Amino acid sequence: MIITFVGLDYAGKSSIRIYLECFDIEKAMKTMTSRKVEQFKRGKLNIFVIPGQKLFRYEEKFYRKLFPITEVVVFVVDAADRDRFDEVKEYFNYVMNMMKKYGKEDCRLLVLAHKQDLPNAAKAKEIAELLGVKEKQVLETSIYQIGTIYRLLLALHGTDTTPFDAIAYELMRKTNAETVVIADRDIFPYTTLGDARVAMSKLRAFIDFLNTSGECDILIALHKGLKTFFIKNPIGNDEVIIVIINSKADSRTVINAVKDAYKRIAEEYQKRWGPIH
Repeated sequence: MIITFVGLDYAGKSSIRIYLECFDIEKAMKTMTSRKVEQFKRGKLNIFVIPGQKLFRYEEKFYRKLFPITEVVVFVVDAADRDRFDEVKEYFNYVMNMMKKYGKEDCRLLVLAHKQDLPNAAKAKEIAELLGVKEKQVLETSIYQIGTIYRLLLALHGTDTTPFDAIAYELMRKTNAETVVIADRDIFPYTTLGDARVAMSKLRAFIDFLNTSGECDILIALHKGLKTFFIKNPIGNDEVIIVIINSKADSRTVINAVKDAYKRIAEEYQKRWGPIH
């Protein structure tokens, strides 16, 4: 699959490319201005990056060569650099014209609202309105939030995903666990990563325990040196349960990771189901 990244200079295209290549934040931050098309391969993905400086990004030859073979165009926006949003919109319109002129009929467009680690970064909805695209075409990303890069990889492969997948993936990585499930008290799963059968079995067992033995907010089970954590927390009108199965991390690490996860779950809950009271 051929992917082409485009965007203004300093949007973060090269950092994403390097991060996808080595998953090393320090290396990804040591990028240099490029004057030529960058390329690298990861598995089935063959990724090209068109340089973002104004002198080069309007060179039609890049698009004439790449867009006829490109299956996904990824437009990267520095969501924290609001002063350049007019410039972003102008270039986005140019890219859309190049896609109409040279692109494949079934080429997909993906927009990244990048640098979400910065406090003033615009969210997906704002970037979608700026560019006139559907919000579902915009992903919020940051190389400092590995779950968002996992979600990007899934999207590049054409796999439907939600922010809850990214939260679960980050939990799995931080806790060094085999399986993570996020669900509500009614056993509605927001997401499951790992062994879904085991996850749902553990989830049902914990809910049965709550229903028969009284309420508790956290339960830890030990088996052969591995820990399984069951955590319940109210969000809105629901109780959201996280089950982390066969974790190799210490309890303090797990609890800190869960606290961060619940903050992000609350944000996503509010986006979907309204204000939390």
